[in-house]
Formats: sequence, structure tokens, C-alpha cells
Amino acid sequence: METLGDHLRKARETLGLSIEDVHDATKIRVAYLVAMEEGRFYELPGDVYIRGFLRSVAKAIGLEGDELVSKYDRIHKDSEIEQTEVNDRDKADTRDRHKSGGVHPLAAIGLIIVVIAVIALFLWKPQGESDADIAADTLDISASRDNSRDIQETPDGISKQGEDIEVIIEGFPGSSEAEESDDVQDIHELTAVITERCWVKVTADGHRVFEKTMLPGETNTWKANQEIRIRLGNAGGVALTYNGVHIGAPGESGDVIELSFPVPGI
Repeated sequence: METLGDHLRKARETLGLSIEDVHDATKIRVAYLVAMEEGRFYELPGDVYIRGFLRSVAKAIGLEGDELVSKYDRIHKDSEIEQTEVNDRDKADTRDRHKSGGVHPLAAIGLIIVVIAVIALFLWKPQGESDADIAADTLDISASRDNSRDIQETPDGISKQGEDIEVIIEGFPGSSEAEESDDVQDIHELTAVITERCWVKVTADGHRVFEKTMLPGETNTWKANQEIRIRLGNAGGVALTYNGVHIGAPGESGDVIELSFPVPGI
């Protein structure tokens, strides 16, 4: 049986297109395009964006976007039902094991042996070793532990004593990578085309820039340097396009959802 990924791959190959060609046309990461053709949709950001990816890819390889989305929804629903059945069986097996109760005889014997060994270890003392010697050993150990508090471990595994150590974690403030990323700011552009009456609220770079009820036929575009957040009162009545990638309606009529851009992979 042909899978959704096989269908995408065959349509692309029929047109003589490479993965890179589809990437150039859709601006979707090559890794995500490969994952889609191999059926690993769980590696993509989420259902809303998967549907947008499918519509964009369909346009590039000559397929019907809504048909691909419907097929994906059917597959996704079937997989959820199958996972629910597996979880129910696992729960039933767990209940059965609990009902059987009791401790296995071998486990009980092993526990008794461990207890006896621990008791013997505490009671046994080598001949010729006095209580004073044992006390002295205890003091030596305690002193060693106190001294060890002054020793710190550096990230490269070298121990140092009495020095303050600063650890820089990649991606956090203070690292060179974070400083370099601050210097690069992309422009994020989101366009909404209204097909049904819909309340829309948009926040750009943390500032509310738009909020109103839009009517069918209206369209608007917002830009930001870092992030755009959009909240929709009727997700089925809006067609979204982000940085040239057509996402379409992010939900069903009446759905209230909030989305954040940029999205990984776009």
C-alpha cells in the first residue's frame, strides 16, 4: 500500500525535481522534506504546520493540497486510535500483574541474603584492630571529605583548588554563540487573508500592533524582527502565509488558537 510519503516522493520524481528544488520553491528545510517523504511526520513542528507544509509541497510538485491534508488527517487519526488501544492493553496487563500479588520466592530469598550480608558486614571486625584504630580511620575520612569541598571540577575534567571557575554554556547569555546570534536579525512577515468573519490579534516583537474583527475579503500583513504572535477567534476563516510559505487555514471554523512565528523549518 502506497504511503503518503511515497505519494509525495513519486510525484516529485515524476516531475524530475530534486529535494533541493522543492526546498527552493517552498523554503521548507531539506531535513523536513526528507522526513515527510519517509513518513516521519513526528519530526515536524506540529499538525498545524504539517498541513501548511503539505499544501506548499503539493503546489510545488503538482498535487492537490487539500487532498494531501485530508489523507494526513485520516492517517493521524488512525494512529491515535491504535496508540490508545496499545495503552489500554498495557494498563490491563499492569492491573493483571498487580492482582496476582505476592512476592516471588526467589526474590524473597535474595532479599534475605542481602540483609544477612549487610548485618555481617557491620558486625565483623578484623582481628587485632582496636576500636581506637577504627575511630582514627573515621576521623581521617571525615577530614578528607572536608578538604574535598575546596576542590572544584572544571569542564575539561581538571580539578582545581581555591579558584573561582566560570562555565560558559553554549546558547546562553555570555557565550560567543549567543552574542553572534544577537547581531543577526531576520525580518519575519505574516499575511492573513480572511475568508470568514474572524477576530484577529497580532503581537510583533512583544508589542500589540493589531486587534479587530476582520471580514471576508480583508487582508493584512505584519512584520517583525524577532517574533510575530497571532491569535485567531475563527481559525478556519483565515488563510495564513509566512515568509512566502502558504500555510492556509490553521484550524477548523470556530477554533480559537494562537500561533507563534518563526516556525522551525520555515
